[in-house]
Amino acid sequence: MASRRFDGAPETATDKRFFDLRESGYTGPFDWNTGQPCTDPETLAIFDALDRATQRAVAAEADGTADEF
Repeated sequence: MASRRFDGAPETATDKRFFDLRESGYTGPFDWNTGQPCTDPETLAIFDALDRATQRAVAAEADGTADEF
């Protein structure tokens, strides 16, 4: 099987788990060290807060109320 890594290097077990997750449709965060989906509640809460902030910023940009940085 050809490597799915951008550099063409052989896939590690972690790489395989990561690519398999993405190819199965998983779009959430994952543990970089293991290639497994992230299940830590604190980490997931941070990602959720970042997602909400991004959605607010995109909406503000779309309706012209975004602040200039």
